[in-house]
Amino acid sequence: MLQSNYSEQINGQYTKIEQLKKAKPLPKYKSIFQIQNSIKFLNISKLRKQQAYIALAEQILNIGQRKFGGESKMWSTIALYHSSFSKNNMHLTDALTNMKQAMPNILERWQVFVMMHELENKQSSSGSNQLGVTFRIRFAKASKDHELSKNYLCQAYMNLSKDNMDLERIMNLLDKAILHERESRLVFEELMKLHPNSTTLLRGFGALLRDIYRDDETALLMFNQATSIEEEQTTMTKDNSDGQSQMQKSIHSIQHIGSIGSKGSDNKSQISQEKKKKKKKNSNKSSLTLDLTQDKKNLIPGFLELIIICMAVITICLLISFIFVINTFQSSVKTVTTINDCTEIISYEYDLLLFSKYFGIREDESIEIILPTSVIITGIKFRYLEIDLSQCIPDMSAAILATETS
Repeated sequence: MLQSNYSEQINGQYTKIEQLKKAKPLPKYKSIFQIQNSIKFLNISKLRKQQAYIALAEQILNIGQRKFGGESKMWSTIALYHSSFSKNNMHLTDALTNMKQAMPNILERWQVFVMMHELENKQSSSGSNQLGVTFRIRFAKASKDHELSKNYLCQAYMNLSKDNMDLERIMNLLDKAILHERESRLVFEELMKLHPNSTTLLRGFGALLRDIYRDDETALLMFNQATSIEEEQTTMTKDNSDGQSQMQKSIHSIQHIGSIGSKGSDNKSQISQEKKKKKKKNSNKSSLTLDLTQDKKNLIPGFLELIIICMAVITICLLISFIFVINTFQSSVKTVTTINDCTEIISYEYDLLLFSKYFGIREDESIEIILPTSVIITGIKFRYLEIDLSQCIPDMSAAILATETS
């Protein structure tokens, strides 16, 4: 609010002194929901047309980004702000990439997919009018191979994180990922030679380097190159429209006044501007080709190491299994032979025990055994038996006691 005070008369005039109150500091936001509520004033069309309110909203979002930068919900709010109000595609892509890396839920993943698809459609529609049918077909094939390679690589990493790893399946997935990655890279390199200033091609190749090779520096350079080309195209269109308006004004001035010098100066300025822009484009092309040639040697930083590690793990597992099989076979043979020897020894000992009992009973003189003349084994009848046979052969005592003696 304004406070007006009138000071004393100075030099016969009154000077009006206007003092502004101190601005209130922004509150400390404790949740993302409070930040979302604090920028709801952008829904009013009168407020969002004023630059001060836009600056306030960006300041609030910067506070939320610093405080809640690790949560996907915050990046979702920032992405919606840039897509609806600021119309800044570069900040929108940064917000969507950060949202991907912050473990989003299902709804936020769908939001990322839809917004990225809309961005790609806008960029392709702006740049595809000047390109041919063959370029579109080959670019579609390269992008499809890129998506397949990314999906196979994600499946391989998921199988590696499991407790029970299927190494054969992992190797097949990695082989497929490498094949599709190679095909997409070759197509992108051929198209880059033919169309070096295509923004869609630069973004597609940059996405391949970012997703598969993890070469974030070259990918960011390509993204920046594409945005700079788009900005140059927009400025070119604006300059052309301004040039046309200036030409019309100069024609009218020639008709009315007859001055010709202004027209020549405008043409010279336009020619000089076009020369400067061509120099900038050539310098950007040369820097991009140099970076690509320097990084072409290290395009696959992680694939070779991963394949070598998988092969080493497979060979180690095979060696360990072979050693275990040999040891178990030898130990099983030894156990079988020892069991057979033990059974034989036990049978021999039992026979010796029986013979020793027999000879002990035979040589004992105190025991008199009177065998009857007629022993009917079938009827199990014994006569004149004067000895208790249970003392001699305890194992047969139960059978003998059960017999009938006469």
